[in-house]
Amino acid sequence: MLPDIGIMIGVYIVFRCCEVFARSESQFASRGAQVAVRLLAVLSIVITLFFVVDLFLSGSHPTTGLP
Repeated sequence: MLPDIGIMIGVYIVFRCCEVFARSESQFASRGAQVAVRLLAVLSIVITLFFVVDLFLSGSHPTTGLP
């Protein structure tokens, strides 16, 4: 159950980082700030996806009711 919660949190993080790309340019202080935030969002997405895939492959499996 815990790996499933970790996967859900990871997907939430990815969606929140994708939200950065939907913001208008006026919401950023400068063009440099926009580039920096988007670069950090991409980096966060890549790192999060790595851990989500690792969690999925190592620990997430349906419960069968067997011991």
